[in-house]
Amino acid sequence: MRLLLFAIAAALAAPAHAQEARTYSTAGDFDGDGKRDVATYVVEPGKRTRLSARLSSQPAEVVIEETNGRYYGDYLETVPAGTYTPSRACEDNPKPVVVKHDAISIGSSEASQAIIYWTGARFEEVCLHD
Repeated sequence: MRLLLFAIAAALAAPAHAQEARTYSTAGDFDGDGKRDVATYVVEPGKRTRLSARLSSQPAEVVIEETNGRYYGDYLETVPAGTYTPSRACEDNPKPVVVKHDAISIGSSEASQAIIYWTGARFEEVCLHD
């Protein structure tokens, strides 16, 4: 009973934005076809998170990741093509990754960042900061 009361108190003490459903979106040319694509990140605290993209080259929305409420980040933005190197905190032997067109950056402010990019067949993720 004491644990339940503590959990309820913690939930009530959490910032209001941490308890509300949020949707983030960003646009770019994620598949390299010269047309606008849109990535969307939906957060329903305690229920689900869903990161997906609507690519102009694909007939249906591409689900990148869907969880049962695990918090993934508090921002979503487009980053340009380039070479990205993972942090040693993410990988023991980080190797640079060349991204040929716009990519999706997602993470927690001042804590973690991942770059998610389209390979032509699927999305891949590179952890830049942990």
